[in-house]
Amino acid sequence: MKSIVNKTEGIISNPKRAIAFGIICLVIVALFFILKNQITNLIQKLKNKADSNAELNEEISSGGSLSYTQAQYVSFANKLYDSMKGFGTNRDGIRYVFNSMNTKADVLKLIQVFGMRDGETLAQWLKGETWFFKNITGEINQILSSKGIDYRF
Repeated sequence: MKSIVNKTEGIISNPKRAIAFGIICLVIVALFFILKNQITNLIQKLKNKADSNAELNEEISSGGSLSYTQAQYVSFANKLYDSMKGFGTNRDGIRYVFNSMNTKADVLKLIQVFGMRDGETLAQWLKGETWFFKNITGEINQILSSKGIDYRF
């Protein structure tokens, strides 16, 4: 304890050291606030991935099956992203993807492959589209329901 007090007195008694210490403290605080959001987003991304993996594994173990290859799910996820990003929404592109889903496992795999894009999950992207175009999630849920898929956005 005494050595800490002695080091602190040495920093304070020398103005150049005090200024350097203050700058270092400011840099550390600034880095904390800059990295805090990135770390929070990374943790959320990992949590979402773990949740979607668990839900997909549970669905497959209870008899659900996948209809497509990994590359096809990637293509579907990219089509959804391209249909929703920027101004305007390609509703036909969104409908095409969800009309292609045959099972709940397909939807869960699509969600997993979509992951987080620009800090949002597929469900968040779709809900964001609802803001501009009324009830896109309602249309998607209707498509899924008509196929006997019990997943809802």
